Amino acid sequence: MEPVRNVLEVKIKTLTPLWTGGVSSTTDRLHETGFLGSLRWWGEVILRSRGGSACDPSQHKCPDNQAHYCDACAFFGSTGLKRSFYADWSLPAPDRSLPKNPDADKKLNIKVQNNRGWYLKRGLLLNNLLGTFTVIREPSGVSPDEVVQFLVLLLRIASDWGGFGARTQQGYGVVHIATEPGLDLTQALRAIERVQNRKDRQGPVGQDLPMLDEFFFAKIRFELTDDPKDFIEKRTTEVESPNELNWYVNNGLLPLAPIVRYHLRQLIRQHILYNGKSNAPARWRLMGVLNSRYHLSDFGKVNAVLWQCSKCGQQWNKDPRRSRHQNCGGQIKEQEWECENCHKKWYNWRNLLKETSGIERYKSLINISHAYTVQEEIYEFRIWGWIPQELPGNVQRNTVLAKLRQWLGVSTLSDPGFQEARSGILWTPSYVGLENPLVLWRESPSVENLVQIGDDNR
Repeated sequence: MEPVRNVLEVKIKTLTPLWTGGVSSTTDRLHETGFLGSLRWWGEVILRSRGGSACDPSQHKCPDNQAHYCDACAFFGSTGLKRSFYADWSLPAPDRSLPKNPDADKKLNIKVQNNRGWYLKRGLLLNNLLGTFTVIREPSGVSPDEVVQFLVLLLRIASDWGGFGARTQQGYGVVHIATEPGLDLTQALRAIERVQNRKDRQGPVGQDLPMLDEFFFAKIRFELTDDPKDFIEKRTTEVESPNELNWYVNNGLLPLAPIVRYHLRQLIRQHILYNGKSNAPARWRLMGVLNSRYHLSDFGKVNAVLWQCSKCGQQWNKDPRRSRHQNCGGQIKEQEWECENCHKKWYNWRNLLKETSGIERYKSLINISHAYTVQEEIYEFRIWGWIPQELPGNVQRNTVLAKLRQWLGVSTLSDPGFQEARSGILWTPSYVGLENPLVLWRESPSVENLVQIGDDNR
């Protein structure tokens, strides 16, 4: 009989920079909480897809008033319950310290079609990060071996198909992870089944949250024989800090995420519509937004078109905060608003509130990685995310997936490997401009399906 295995050892190599948070909005070093938080998120996604319960930890609903916990908290801990494992990270000997990032403040600014641009600060690039997970508590009915295998499963799916850490929608977080022991899928799934049979289990929680069978995953490969710097510069209108672009290229990377992101957002603007016009809330939910407002009747974006100083009465038809108002120091307020779709105008804030809805912050549902080298002159990048059954603006999941398949050049759902993607409009010269790209596509996947295809393409 084999001894009980309660230790998992991992080796991590970053394929694109890793972002785990830190001081002054930089990744000054590896922050373990950022990595573990991402691991929990993948655990929640997989548990929900297997009939498990996974609360939203930001809502603080675990435990309930009977001291019952959801399945995710049974593994990852919550108030009054320790995480089931301890994690330790270090660089290889003789260093054995947590990796630091001395150039965390350096950044690359990329503009496409003269848009506002993206500031890409340096994340961590690591050739060999060592991690040890030690099981210190087993959820009721789950063995240490099964806890280890559950963790292996999460690490495999996230590293083969998605990403770790924050800002995965901006190119960060693609990693390759090797584990010892390897994956025993039977034991991993048994852990999920057994954690659902606990006496202290809190029932279904976390509805309308990400689950694996509502995801899509795409890997795009292309050959690049031209100079990588020229490739990026030809597809942008401005690249500040040439030395930063050199840093990406010298590490076998192409900072492609902003370019793909810009063109994908434009396709969504042009083709995911409501009554033939742009559907602002659907676009914002898919691609993210910081602060905006839309018209409830036609889902058009609402823009301020007139500002006025409360003291001197001076007016502007462009946001004056972009240039200094030096006349009197009065308070500048929005005075007039207009819907992009129907061009209705509002002259009173109260009336505006009755007919529009504001969105302060949406994180993008669609993640796009930078391109990383898979072999000489061959690059790969990922587009993946969660598409719920219905999005704001009366948009259905099937509509979004059909558009994505069309834009990426997915010709068949039956081919589990890479297929030619020349027909994808996103790759044409008017958009990203890739020659003879290949795409590997999965939608509505199962754990078993992703593990099998991941094995074939590792």
